Amino acid sequence: MSVGNIIKNPRAMAALVGLIALAAYAPVLTGGFVLGDQSLVSGRLGVSPLANILLAVQYGAFAQSAVGFHLVGILLHAVNAVLVLVIGRTLIGDEHPWPAVLGAMLFALHPANTEAVAWVSAQAELVYTMLVLSSFLSYLRFERNGRGQSAVLSAGLFMLALMASVKAIAFPLVIALYALAVAGRAEGGPGRWARVAYLASLAALGVLGLAVLRSLQSVAEALLVLRSPLADVLAGLGLYLGKLFVPIGLGLFPAVPESPLYHLIIVALLAAIAFLYHGKFRVEAFLAAWALIALLPSFLTVSLYGNLLAEQHLYLPAAALSLLVASALSHVKMTRPFAVLGVCVLVVFALGTLVRATQWRDEQSLLARSLARGPDDVSYEQPVRASTILTALGVARMEEDDYKAARQHLLGALEADDKNYLAYYNAGRLYERMDKRLGHDNEDERVSLAREAVAILGRGAELLPQHVDIHYNLGIWYMRVYEWDEAERTLKYALRRAPGAETAGVARKYLEFIGEVKKRGLWGYNAPAK
Repeated sequence: MSVGNIIKNPRAMAALVGLIALAAYAPVLTGGFVLGDQSLVSGRLGVSPLANILLAVQYGAFAQSAVGFHLVGILLHAVNAVLVLVIGRTLIGDEHPWPAVLGAMLFALHPANTEAVAWVSAQAELVYTMLVLSSFLSYLRFERNGRGQSAVLSAGLFMLALMASVKAIAFPLVIALYALAVAGRAEGGPGRWARVAYLASLAALGVLGLAVLRSLQSVAEALLVLRSPLADVLAGLGLYLGKLFVPIGLGLFPAVPESPLYHLIIVALLAAIAFLYHGKFRVEAFLAAWALIALLPSFLTVSLYGNLLAEQHLYLPAAALSLLVASALSHVKMTRPFAVLGVCVLVVFALGTLVRATQWRDEQSLLARSLARGPDDVSYEQPVRASTILTALGVARMEEDDYKAARQHLLGALEADDKNYLAYYNAGRLYERMDKRLGHDNEDERVSLAREAVAILGRGAELLPQHVDIHYNLGIWYMRVYEWDEAERTLKYALRRAPGAETAGVARKYLEFIGEVKKRGLWGYNAPAK
């Protein structure tokens, strides 16, 4: 069988793309948990209902074995690479399938995908992308056959994607752009009103999905609110796009750039989209716009102040970019120079991904460059990055039962960035372990430790009011220092913000207990009991 016939075989190419995706990230399987993974896995503190369910299932199957979680992540990446291939062939057609194959391989090997694939904490990004791509593929089939089943499936997958990540709220805009710029100008497929009905249903499902999220978590976490300065958003978008198109200098959590040159990247992309659209390259214009639109929710759901630009957000945009490359290549005749250039790019991407995947196997390798300065030095040029590094070190020392070093690292993390949620969360875990180690025969030391925990978590509750679990833990520590009024106020706040949280039932019992304490005047009400 000739190479051309093999490329035209959809199953053979899907298998090849999937195997390439698996092989590129094979080094990750030998690694462990990094950067707070263990806290996420053991506590199942996912960022979405679907992520929580997936983590719970994996925890039941693999417990604390990292290899199982990594295997699931790599398999999800392979599925996404195959979806890029199928979407590419659908958009371009099967007459010349090689551009779609090249685009799928580009996605499978793109170095910017490493964080999303290799980091267990970013696994929700893989699920969200899989569901968005599946929904878009179902919509493409709806455009081809006009059948309601395809539209219903697409809408259902969109709803699941929203449960995996609130960033999916941008997907209806993607579909609207495709329907107006591409599908609406083609013959056949559903009529205008069928498309309007479908888009209306997506919008309604989006509103419903946000309502469901609001009932499951705090409003600040569920609703899209612009919480960052516009200049920072534009600079962050420019940085993202630069890393997406030219994945050079990738590193762990870059800070928001200050140079205005990053704004020009956005201007250049918008100009390219306009040029492609008016040049009748509407599919390419749509895909370039999709890459930009997929990035926007990353800045609408988090504040850049005190947070980092995680490369996991590049995962879905990388899929759009790969499809853009495939669609652009469909207009080019395959020649030997193009083939050689394509192979060279894939080899460079593969080597970059293998190197980064190897680094993500353990924290020592991942943080090697940063740790060269010394783990106790928080005066890095990027304090937020230092805080992340110190948090990871604190968690690692805590798991080794070196509580003194863990405490030093976590307090250093909060000194570097007092809005580091993971540092507060893990500090709470650390104080809990230290309290258990002290035992009941060291009451004075336990009270002193509790007062320190109250001071730390109280600062976190003040700066991060949207994180209900900080308030819940703070309320418990207030009880341990016998500050009943503060404990009652804090627990009521946590219960009011998240009445459906897992901790809500326990919070209600604590509030009943506090009510009895106040009613009976136990322990002198606000004085320690002997």
